[in-house]
Amino acid sequence: KVSGQNDRYFTAAGYEGMYLKAEVLPKNKYEEGTAVRSEKAYFVSKNTQQGGGSSGGGGSRSGGSGISVGGSAAESVQNNIIAVVYKDVNSTHWAFKAISELTESGVLKGFADGTFLPEKPVTRAEFICAVLRLKKEGTAEYTGVFGDVAEDDWFAPFVQKAYDKKYIAGDGENFNPNAEITREEAAVILARAFKISGKGETAFNDDESISDWARDAVAALANHGILNGTGNGMFEPKSSTTRAQTAVIL
Repeated sequence: KVSGQNDRYFTAAGYEGMYLKAEVLPKNKYEEGTAVRSEKAYFVSKNTQQGGGSSGGGGSRSGGSGISVGGSAAESVQNNIIAVVYKDVNSTHWAFKAISELTESGVLKGFADGTFLPEKPVTRAEFICAVLRLKKEGTAEYTGVFGDVAEDDWFAPFVQKAYDKKYIAGDGENFNPNAEITREEAAVILARAFKISGKGETAFNDDESISDWARDAVAALANHGILNGTGNGMFEPKSSTTRAQTAVIL
């Protein structure tokens, strides 16, 4: 989408009305489609290039859609960011806003090739890390509470924190960190983490397939509008939770 660049401006046709993250890259080093990020967000206004430069000045220029890579355009929208661009998540994607916001806040991250992989299943370890990041609860020194989580695993401090907070319990011996988290497992963790309680049956057509230990959590989150079905009135409790679904429910 980037059609040109110099030391102050690049055009961003097709992104009017969106907020983009941008950074200045060396001349001739910008690869089309690459996701870019920096400390500032800039609004892409139709038929206007927001002026500025590194000094943060104001102003505007006519002639094509564009954003300043050094100005203060973000200030005009009160820093209300938000669209982080991924190759595989455009503005029409059903989870676009949630993915952008959670990427910006550091709760979720994309991949080095500029993709987000929205349909990729989330593991149990990845999900609990995202929950803790969202709640800004940090980590804890791992004490070996699970037989299948080693002290040097990247997720071990998160697992310990979640265990200490009683968000997770595992199966009594193991946490199964690399297993894909199911929709009902995700519901239980969210209900515990955010203290959302409730009881009763759900309105999902496959309500009877929800495990007894997850039924109250699913009902509570559904009643609060946090969890929705997957189509045709189904919840699919045993299905894996995708990265896009994780972004939306968080």
